[in-house]
Amino acid sequence: MFHRVEARRALIIRASTQTRRYIAHLGDGTMAVFDTNEETLVGDVKTLSRVHGILAVPEFRQVYASATGSNELAVISDSALQIIARVPAGDYPDGVAYASKANKIYVSDLHGKTDTVIDAKTNQRLATIALGGGAGNTQYDSISEHIFVTVHGKNELAEIDPNNDQVIGNYPLPGCSGSHGLVIDSEHRLACCLRKASESVGIRYGQSVPGGWCPHDLRHTCLTNLALAGVPINGIKEYAGHSSIVETQRYLKFMPESVELAAQASSRLANIAGFQPTSKRGKRSKA
Repeated sequence: MFHRVEARRALIIRASTQTRRYIAHLGDGTMAVFDTNEETLVGDVKTLSRVHGILAVPEFRQVYASATGSNELAVISDSALQIIARVPAGDYPDGVAYASKANKIYVSDLHGKTDTVIDAKTNQRLATIALGGGAGNTQYDSISEHIFVTVHGKNELAEIDPNNDQVIGNYPLPGCSGSHGLVIDSEHRLACCLRKASESVGIRYGQSVPGGWCPHDLRHTCLTNLALAGVPINGIKEYAGHSSIVETQRYLKFMPESVELAAQASSRLANIAGFQPTSKRGKRSKA
């Protein structure tokens, strides 16, 4: 049975491992840590005044929490569950994002109308990026490796390049009033890029398009090539993570080369055994 968690405006934000969930208690300034395997609270972190956004970065085994009551970003040790650094993060820090390639943390400042940039290795503030409007949520796009921020007042989406911490694009959001929340569907964004690239060279794209292809086809091709290379089907099954050989067989494409290879192998085995090809009467003769 799950333990009951009492929290005013508690939000499950993100997990640092497969078994932990971090819960922001906005009302009492604490962050609770819940173990999903043990189904119990394993601890909490206090003195996080009006904690809002939470982001876990397994790479550093740290959790980042924006505390709007003290206008700072708290850096928390995932193992010790203790605050190891407090970094000034503007006037009402909210959303938190991590640009993995640049090793930078980005914190949206709602009232200050900026995004604060923090070095993830040293926990030092590096820059403040003016957005011209209240910064809502901040998200990292793993495909473009850029940061995107919703901008209040201007009702637009700002794109930031982590390499130079400059705004490189502003995209209007027609019909959106008070833009704040943001989720980036990187998987389908990649599909959009692949579709444009395919169409530019005259190749059909799309699972439902006759003669078209989709990224999942690459998995079929990979497993088929492993089979052609002589990898046993049991090995392919384990590599692909399939539950049965039957499932693996469905992935393997028809391979004319394998039919020819089987015929050659059969002929060689027959020669080794001393058998002659089948006679007209359907009987085999031994040499």
